[in-house]
Amino acid sequence: MPSKYKARFVFLTTLMILTMMIVPIAPQALSSSDDALKHFSGVVGHFFSTRGFSPDITTQSLDIRVWKSTDGGLTFDASVVVAEGSRSVFHDKPWITVDSSLDSDYEGNVYVSWTRLTFGKGTEYTEIVLSRSTDGGQTWSDPISISPKFDSLSRLVQGSMPAVGPDGTVYVAYYDSLDDGWLLGDFSLMMVKSTDGGETFSIPVVMATMPEIGYDLPPTFFRAWASMFPMIAVDSIDSDYVYAVFAAYDPIFVEDIYLTRSDDGGETWDSPVLVNDDDTPNSQFFPNIAVTPDGRIHMIWGDRRDDPDNYLYNVYYDSVPFTGPFVDGLGTDELITTVSSDPTIQDIYFMGDYFDLAQTSDDEVFAVWTDMRNDGDQDIYMAGSPDFDNIRINQDAITRLGLSIQNEPTIAVNPEDPTNIVVGAHDYRNRFVEAWYYTSVDGGSTWVEGPLPGVESIYLTGDPTLAFGLDDTVYFSTIATELVSMEIEPDSGAIGTSVESTVAGFDPFSEVLIMFDDETIGFVTTDAVGMAEVRFTVSLSEYGAHIIKATDGNVWVEEPFTMVDDTPILIDVESGSNLFRGETASIYAKTSLHGQPINATSLSARIYLPDDSSANLMIQQIDDGLYMASYPIPGDAPFGTYLVVFDAQIINSTIDATGSATSGFVISHILTDRLSEMTIFQYLIIIILALIALVEGIAIFFLSRIRFLVRE
Repeated sequence: MPSKYKARFVFLTTLMILTMMIVPIAPQALSSSDDALKHFSGVVGHFFSTRGFSPDITTQSLDIRVWKSTDGGLTFDASVVVAEGSRSVFHDKPWITVDSSLDSDYEGNVYVSWTRLTFGKGTEYTEIVLSRSTDGGQTWSDPISISPKFDSLSRLVQGSMPAVGPDGTVYVAYYDSLDDGWLLGDFSLMMVKSTDGGETFSIPVVMATMPEIGYDLPPTFFRAWASMFPMIAVDSIDSDYVYAVFAAYDPIFVEDIYLTRSDDGGETWDSPVLVNDDDTPNSQFFPNIAVTPDGRIHMIWGDRRDDPDNYLYNVYYDSVPFTGPFVDGLGTDELITTVSSDPTIQDIYFMGDYFDLAQTSDDEVFAVWTDMRNDGDQDIYMAGSPDFDNIRINQDAITRLGLSIQNEPTIAVNPEDPTNIVVGAHDYRNRFVEAWYYTSVDGGSTWVEGPLPGVESIYLTGDPTLAFGLDDTVYFSTIATELVSMEIEPDSGAIGTSVESTVAGFDPFSEVLIMFDDETIGFVTTDAVGMAEVRFTVSLSEYGAHIIKATDGNVWVEEPFTMVDDTPILIDVESGSNLFRGETASIYAKTSLHGQPINATSLSARIYLPDDSSANLMIQQIDDGLYMASYPIPGDAPFGTYLVVFDAQIINSTIDATGSATSGFVISHILTDRLSEMTIFQYLIIIILALIALVEGIAIFFLSRIRFLVRE
């Protein structure tokens, strides 16, 4: 497989793989079909659908969400978004922890670390980021990068895990593929730490460098490369003692489990010590670790040593005391499962990315794992020390495959009550993978189970992790995307607007009803991956907020749509008049919509002079919908006709309208102007006066002539 495709495949996460397992994707799902086009006429307008387009794993964004319980995990509140994903930002592998030490200055802080994948032009970058909450999970800080950022086509980081020491020091360990590429050579485990409550972190320190294992564990095919991700624990007394367990490749014994330790706060690390004591070439995978208050280190892992064909797996356990070299202190591996599991019996090639282990306040531990002893069902089993009695936690959750499927378990124990146990896992009893909790308040004898609020109808979830705080507080983190989604473009428009939309997350080849408010537009048939494109033309005339909804009768999704009024604005202007140089031209305009005065969002007036020049006019609002534009006429203004053009626009949540109107006035010579403005009566007076003046002139002429003659 070319490296660039390997890098992409890394981020087909638990979420995507589980979805495809329940809803297999046929090759023909990526082709289009002309006969898939449908046409409807309804009250809203025309409706079209097109099936058959290639899906993209980033079509639906993946958020980091956290649910909180304040009653020891019996109930959970609605989720809070820690970080939103997008089509260019992909979140993966969150892990949550809580500072529950009364000796810490940061007691109560909650920390989530995860991998952030950023898609660029021709590149994909990975980095480890962390967010913290200082108010009990109500709000979260912006994620900060705590690792270098690598182009994942050549190098990637993944699989972070945070842990908190008794003094409040926050440690985060993660996997680094190194420059030789993913699964192509060696890898390193890296660690950063914070001593200021998660505000800042140190530069990464190398914990160990070992050969990488493969993506899966032949001859079976379940994903196992996450076994290389470091699982860490901090001593409950001394924060300087930090432990990590992980899997690495051994040329002789293939995949083995290793343990390493730091006694100086993660600054330096011991050479890794082999944990599993078998001498077979069979595989070990999914290790985890916990440290009890007495300082003892406990470890579990999946193990195939008991099957010569290297198919069946069990869960093994080992522990080591706090003091002494690890080589001398490791005990004999203990088998804790009572029945082996066959991961191939039902051709289900995914069982999660980890098993989990949690310590109790009375120096015991509880292990949880994915178990397949029941005819291929995937169940969650738990065993507690010292006897490790195997307990099936979940009830039957039969899926459409006819199997009960749960996997990727996580566990936390109340630090103030060792009988209060909360387990989280993937659950498949409904259409898609959901995050469920399983809570016991009697040490595991009885259980209360249920989906996290919202996941049964809203979210598709993955990568569950749990953490207990004080006062019966439990935090549950997952990646989550909308179970069904709908994107609308545009989300507002006028009558005749063509709306294009994509629906996703529905059952393959299902009929999805599209509605505009309570009116049916039509039906669209989804493709093999539950997606469809729809297009319709809006023809309603009710302006304002509306809802476009898509539903298959079981789940639904809706998006807002705003109907806007684009009716032209009516502008009434006064008729033109004759004016003189030195005067001020005042032109009035009235704006109205549907016969009612309305104020314009913007109104402009531009005057065009006879000499082809132009200028903007000052506008003053006189009343609602009434404006006056002014133009002082200069003394040397050219004579002729002046045009004034008004342009109005109204834009708000429900109106997107424009209008235009033209008025004007004339400037001519003063005498011409005066004559043109006189009435008939005034003309008669002038004529009479002129005649009188003429008669007087003639009389004067003749009188003066007579006087001249008399003198002679």
